[in-house]
Amino acid sequence: MSSGNHSGGFNDTEKGTIDGHEVTFATGWGDKEGQTLIADGTDWDEKDMRTNSENDFYKHENHNHYNGKGGGKDRGKYTGPGR
Repeated sequence: MSSGNHSGGFNDTEKGTIDGHEVTFATGWGDKEGQTLIADGTDWDEKDMRTNSENDFYKHENHNHYNGKGGGKDRGKYTGPGR
């Protein structure tokens, strides 16, 4: 999904586990390739996605953002292995 003046964005969310730790994540595409949004848990409601509501996974404060270059924004939303 593209927005703004860039040619990329983040794919739809996926749910899984990292060493038994449940997570929701979205990977980047285009100029966001290599980036990942991630948060603890798998109970994010699909109807809230991309709505900018309080419960929207994609809302900045609801996920950690890893930029694929060893940095990003740790907002305390992913607390599992490898952080």
